[in-house]
Amino acid sequence: MTRFLFIASGIFLASQAQANDLQCLVGDSSRRHLVDTFNQAKKESKITQLILQTKTQNATESAAPCADCLDEKSKGMPGKFNRDALASIAKYAATPALIDTRCMEAAAQFVAKGTPEVHCPESGGGGDAKSDSCVTSELVSYQSQVIASLYRCFSKFSPSPVTPAGLFEIHALESAYKPNFSSRKGHGLGQVTNIFIQDVQQANRGRGLLERMTTDPSPDCALAREISGLDLKRTPPLSTPKDRCRFTQIGDGLERNILYSMIGLDTMWRKNLSPMFVGYSNKFAQHPDLPRLMERLSQISYGPDGPVGARAVIRLGRHLSPDRFLQFLDSGIESESGSNLNRYLLGIAARQKDIVNDYIKDPDLKERMKTQGARACLK
Repeated sequence: MTRFLFIASGIFLASQAQANDLQCLVGDSSRRHLVDTFNQAKKESKITQLILQTKTQNATESAAPCADCLDEKSKGMPGKFNRDALASIAKYAATPALIDTRCMEAAAQFVAKGTPEVHCPESGGGGDAKSDSCVTSELVSYQSQVIASLYRCFSKFSPSPVTPAGLFEIHALESAYKPNFSSRKGHGLGQVTNIFIQDVQQANRGRGLLERMTTDPSPDCALAREISGLDLKRTPPLSTPKDRCRFTQIGDGLERNILYSMIGLDTMWRKNLSPMFVGYSNKFAQHPDLPRLMERLSQISYGPDGPVGARAVIRLGRHLSPDRFLQFLDSGIESESGSNLNRYLLGIAARQKDIVNDYIKDPDLKERMKTQGARACLK
């Protein structure tokens, strides 16, 4: 009996020392759920192994995208955007795909006290984990690699102004790179909902892009194929903790969450916003602020007011030039019911300001973010 107690206490002390040695960017080092799940995924998940084995290649900016590429990418976009407008979108989206981990680590410093966290894997039935899980630099770097890998495939097919910088702004606000955050309003990195997932899966909405990414045989789309091959046969639900793991668990769910965030943004832009923005885009096709304006309007559709709110903002501001329209988006925009249609963008702006002022330590990066915004985080 004494020997058993000695062994048991030795195990406890060893595990306690291991926890104390853990370097957390944020969170409690004794709450290792994310770290342990990540370590397990390295051994068992084909998706995680694919990410770690693949050397990230940055997208190269092109000042003059080829005509055939533009025609191919614009298939399925309602209305008739002229070639200058499509070229402007393509050039804006042809950014480096990798997000500087210094930016992501700074964003991860924000903690929503008491936010529920889902405990995975599915084999355990799912459930609620203790809050304040340890988030490490390695996990943040992994998320950057996932975004870059999926974006290389996504950008081959999407004619929308969705970029890794815009995703950084959204993810920094929604979850601050805590992939197992789960609440009544949304789940995981992008805080996706059932309605959002169904929209990606719907035949005349996001499914076409999901199919093209999943069936593309090139190495660029290997990750998309691995993540969503089964999703084309069944829609992953969010009904139970076990289901929510499909959008939160490292090795499958985190990666799916990022993929659906991209496709969902693209879908809302193409199907809900661009039809009423064709004339405006063609008029200001060569204006340097046009793509950023499109991106910010898409972000409104991702927020609580959805595409309906974004369309209302377009109606209120489309008499303005793109630079003045962007200034208009920096102020409160009241709807007929009295709600602020711009609350999501104001939330993004406040979070980005705090990231720069309080958590970015490198002076050069800090200055570039003050002038370039989140695009300074791309490399």
